[in-house]
Amino acid sequence: MITTIKKFTDPNYIPDLPGALGRSLYQGIIDEVVALTNAELADKTTKCKVIYNGNQSCPNGSDYDIVFNTAFKDVDGCFSTGSPTVLTIKKAGEYLAIGNVTFLANATGDRNLVLQFVRSSAPMRFAEQTAKPTGLNISLNLVGRAILQVGDTVKLTAFQNTGGSLGILVAGEYSPSLTLIRIGD
Repeated sequence: MITTIKKFTDPNYIPDLPGALGRSLYQGIIDEVVALTNAELADKTTKCKVIYNGNQSCPNGSDYDIVFNTAFKDVDGCFSTGSPTVLTIKKAGEYLAIGNVTFLANATGDRNLVLQFVRSSAPMRFAEQTAKPTGLNISLNLVGRAILQVGDTVKLTAFQNTGGSLGILVAGEYSPSLTLIRIGD
């Protein structure tokens, strides 16, 4: 249980994610998690990681909530196939969310990914990343932290404007994926 979180307790650890922005993006979060002891991690963490293991595509010119269909781990039952675009908070506390999406190669248009915390039906765009076209697969990776209540939700929303639908790369447990870690009360 702790071994999954232990990666984040190593201050030299850089997440092994396609297109990760590196140490600077994650440093503040790593510093906070390093401060937690293993006992605190065992007591406070709720782990939930979901992926989508099939094809999905993001429509041109409109927001698209990323769909998930498989839970690698879901300690508190945050994921439901009846609501496949969100993780629902079952235990109030402070959460770390990590989202990853890789768009297939296309030489036109922008790609955008938003990590949203929805509190009492009011969405809050917490973290956002935009990439310009390169003609290569583009990975967008976000990390956010928020204090959430029971019933609040977390989701990833993608946008692209290539002129047509654009596929989202399935890359095992990395893309698309959404992970929740409860880091405090």
